[in-house]
Amino acid sequence: MHIPLHPSVKRLEFSTQSFSPRALIVYYFDGLCHPRVYKYPERYVYDYEFELITESEGSQWIGDKHYPIKKGDVIFRRPGQYTQGIPPYSGYTVIFDLLGNSGKPEKIYNVYWNQPFQISVVNPVLDSIPPVYRPDDYSGYHTVFNEILYDYQSGSENSVLGIKCSLIKLINSIYKDLNNPFSKSLVPSSPYYSIIKEVIDYIRNNLDGDTSLERLSGISHLSPNHFHKIFSETIKTTPANYVAGLRLDRARNLLIKSSLTIEEIASMCGFKNVYYFNSFIKNHLGMPPGQFRKTYRISL
Repeated sequence: MHIPLHPSVKRLEFSTQSFSPRALIVYYFDGLCHPRVYKYPERYVYDYEFELITESEGSQWIGDKHYPIKKGDVIFRRPGQYTQGIPPYSGYTVIFDLLGNSGKPEKIYNVYWNQPFQISVVNPVLDSIPPVYRPDDYSGYHTVFNEILYDYQSGSENSVLGIKCSLIKLINSIYKDLNNPFSKSLVPSSPYYSIIKEVIDYIRNNLDGDTSLERLSGISHLSPNHFHKIFSETIKTTPANYVAGLRLDRARNLLIKSSLTIEEIASMCGFKNVYYFNSFIKNHLGMPPGQFRKTYRISL
């Protein structure tokens, strides 16, 4: 079954800085009482919707895919998508205006009412979030959803700000979790999980040492070519790129937070040649390390 976005939906690019989420309606739903043969009415999604499933033996159609849903799943639906819920399941629902400019009233909302579609935002952060995601930290996500519901119910002066902050935190948490190479929801299915984990631990503890392909493949007891292949397939980046990313993070932190010399920082990041370190930093951060430090480290 192929169900495209509703033809009335506009898709436009927006930067993450444009996000200014505003809750339209927030509630906790109990769908455990429905018989297994029951289905919610089919509908199109008009706005942005997050759900956290707290109990479930049900499923959902989102777009053209059918997803079994379990406790702990975070559901993300975008304007124009087709959807249908098949209980039993229960959880939190947050329907929101992503850019804060839809003009829709708050607390007067029904997902089945005909209404204008929000813009479907094209953005690398949003585009990385799948329709159904099962995070490792269920309790942490439960806390965020509960805070959104509490703020929505309280109607206090700071509740709008609280909801905005919580929704931005939710989007950011999902994005960070999805980019964590050792998120339990992403990697354990790999038969090489334990091998790659051992290599990652070695890299993190030896950024100033030997992280060559030969050394890393030796730790894994695999040939260099085979190790490179399974590492890249599991972590979604090459060993060299992974090491470079960690060295860049360490260099950035040391340049800003320490008083070490450029030569000392280069050595601690695994660069034996300071000129190569300067070139590496300039290529990745847009300026030499000395200039980067002057720009972002201020002495008062």
